[in-house]
Amino acid sequence: MSSLLIIATGNQHKVDEIGAILSPAISCVPMRVLGDCPELKETGTTFEENATMKATQLAGWLASGPNIRFPVDRFDTIR
Repeated sequence: MSSLLIIATGNQHKVDEIGAILSPAISCVPMRVLGDCPELKETGTTFEENATMKATQLAGWLASGPNIRFPVDRFDTIR
């Protein structure tokens, strides 16, 4: 069983690049596989600021207990 990393992006190329580095131990998926996730805002002035904002927004949405359609139960939980 592999672990799951949800990438806070809609850019499949970014997901594929990260997945190639982390495979096979970690499966990477874009946030859209989770279902009706919110549009993430990128208002920072640097790549780092935007990446942090997007990850924080996605984590906040996940913590709110949304109805997720992706079968995350088939992956180990990363703690």
